Amino acid sequence: VRIEVEAEAGAHPLAWLAAQAATPRLYWHGRRQAERVAGAGAALSVVDDADAMRRALDRLGPDARFYGGTRFDAARPHETTAWRTDERFRLTLPRLTLTARADGATVLACHLVLPRDATRRGDVLRAIRLLAPPAALGGALPLPHARTDLPERGAWRASIAAALDAFARGEAEKIVLARRVTFAFGEALDPFALLARLEAATPTAFHFLTSHADGAAFVGASPERLFRQDGRQVWTEAVAGTRPRGETPGEDAAFEADLLESEKESREHGYVRDFLAARLAPLATELRVDDAPEAMAQAHVQHLRTRIEATLRGGVAPLDVLGALHPTPAVGGTPTGAALAFLRAHEPFDRGRYAAPVGWMSRDAAEFAVGIRAGRVEGRRLALYSGAGIVAGSDPDREWAEIESKIADFAAALGLDARR
Repeated sequence: VRIEVEAEAGAHPLAWLAAQAATPRLYWHGRRQAERVAGAGAALSVVDDADAMRRALDRLGPDARFYGGTRFDAARPHETTAWRTDERFRLTLPRLTLTARADGATVLACHLVLPRDATRRGDVLRAIRLLAPPAALGGALPLPHARTDLPERGAWRASIAAALDAFARGEAEKIVLARRVTFAFGEALDPFALLARLEAATPTAFHFLTSHADGAAFVGASPERLFRQDGRQVWTEAVAGTRPRGETPGEDAAFEADLLESEKESREHGYVRDFLAARLAPLATELRVDDAPEAMAQAHVQHLRTRIEATLRGGVAPLDVLGALHPTPAVGGTPTGAALAFLRAHEPFDRGRYAAPVGWMSRDAAEFAVGIRAGRVEGRRLALYSGAGIVAGSDPDREWAEIESKIADFAAALGLDARR
């Protein structure tokens, strides 16, 4: 049951969320969409149980939206110092949501799961009484006083050399290696204020935040859709291959032309396109793939993108699509099993939620982004994660520079230039 009232027009859901004490706290803003949703507390959370998730979606009907995401690699031992949980996935129907809708209205809603919540009247009323007005997200963010790269340049070059050796032996064709850049601050960093600045700087990205009881927050501004489903229609996209943006229109156009003409980038992109088409084909009655990739411009980088659309077979649920598509070669590599095995052996940290699906699903619809251009905020530390696709012919220093470009949006939000 959803009970809603009109809220003060213009209240930003992210500012509202920052003021709430209930956990989890969740935020979602779809790419190029006007609607923004913030959720506080849990009417129902489903953790690591796909069958329970299916039952909940079937029982609660088409209007119940669960928000959250998964880990990148559930088979890898989790890193307790960074992520503090080994959950494979968590999806939550928020107790309370504030939604700024595309028509300009702002709606505050409370979700009840009956008959269970009929015995929790006191808890529900307390959650409502504890609601706070939106917080102010203005003011300068603190500047970091230290930076740590994992791996450092020497180890990064060694990992790429190992990947190139694996290609030469025929063990893999592409491996996406990631780096973690950790900034330390003299005072706590506000993840909500950070995301507000990222949202303003990256209007064409997906924006998300998840924060649980430990106080840490996973925030991101991802350019990449994993999939969107509406009934039997599903849309996905291959995003792989990167060039920086230019300082001038002419330089920008030259980078775009170089991206579109690059054999290496085309090969890397093709792995992702072919994987997505192959994974969707058994679920679909029709499959349509763009004839050629286009350049997709972001604030600091541009990518190759191929759009894919499918008509699903009857009975294919969002959970089925999610399971079929993650992880794509854009974030793991190809073949998938060999790439993940390589990452477990050579990547010196647990990715946790980074590069994993993040978004929402209901019974008949869903939208998930790939959790890239993302970081974990915990107290006085911000850990940024970003990766580069390694194929035969990759150059370690060029791939290092590519990742610096990818974390530039975060750096700009902090008022600094992270490229080095």
